[in-house]
Amino acid sequence: MTDYHLLPPLPNKIDVEPTINCNFNCIMCQRTYWSRHSPDMTIEQFRYLYSSFPELEWIKIQGIGEPLLNQDLFGMIQHAKRNGSFVMTYTNGSVLHLGDRAKKLLDSGIDVVRISMDGGTRETFQSIRKAEFDQVIENTASLVQLRGNKEKPSIEFWTVGMTHNIRELPAIIDIAREAQVDAVRVQMMMNTFDYKPEVGDRLTGLKLGNADEIQQCLAYSIEYAQRSKVELTLEKSKARSMQRKCHWPFDSAFISVEGYVVPCCTIADPRVVAMGNLFEEPFESIWTGKRYQQFRQAILEHRLPIPCKNCYVSS
Repeated sequence: MTDYHLLPPLPNKIDVEPTINCNFNCIMCQRTYWSRHSPDMTIEQFRYLYSSFPELEWIKIQGIGEPLLNQDLFGMIQHAKRNGSFVMTYTNGSVLHLGDRAKKLLDSGIDVVRISMDGGTRETFQSIRKAEFDQVIENTASLVQLRGNKEKPSIEFWTVGMTHNIRELPAIIDIAREAQVDAVRVQMMMNTFDYKPEVGDRLTGLKLGNADEIQQCLAYSIEYAQRSKVELTLEKSKARSMQRKCHWPFDSAFISVEGYVVPCCTIADPRVVAMGNLFEEPFESIWTGKRYQQFRQAILEHRLPIPCKNCYVSS
């Protein structure tokens, strides 16, 4: 259970960003609209970072970028697995066929691989992701086939629900069934990065509302997934309220590719909020420092920092 105190225990789950490089320009991603550059995280940096968390049970190695573009990704996963952590990553799936990336990913011991699938048709997918639809589907099916009858990793589709694609959810379920992925997870809350008005204004029109048509589509998709024997989950867990406060500043952290400690993966950009850099000072000093305490106090008192307001709903 999350400890909602100003000085909670060190987190046992974190997100680590191995790269901010990406070969896609997705319409709902903040990376498409920024000019930020940084070298990839090295395996040496990752090992040092990992040692800062003595009770680390869960780690997602992915941030604002395509993790498979960092050749050290597989070593990072292996290091975390050797030390007993549950490990997952998200990928756009486009480079799995290059070299031996797919085999290395499976051999790394990773627990969950989520592949972004934001359209049930070529036209919609490519309008959202600006990338090749058929290659991603082919790579997904090949990864599942290469895994064979092994129990892990779980290979799943991750769909960001938006006005552009929600009506194609049954088609995405069909693709999942044909590729034999283990589940379809739909992110129901899309961040519009309201701390950057020029970005937020562009993305507001993509957000799902509560229109009857949308609700009917979701209801049908749930029923269709059951008939198709495809596991479907509508992920609504990011919505916060006075009664359901954000847990991130109290039990988790996002570590940027440069080593900056950011309160959560939704903010992700250290230029917006950063508590310190663990390559420059011990993580424990950052976690217990004044800035983090003030941030937690603001969350507890519902004095939400601007970047946090997007995740909250009216009580």
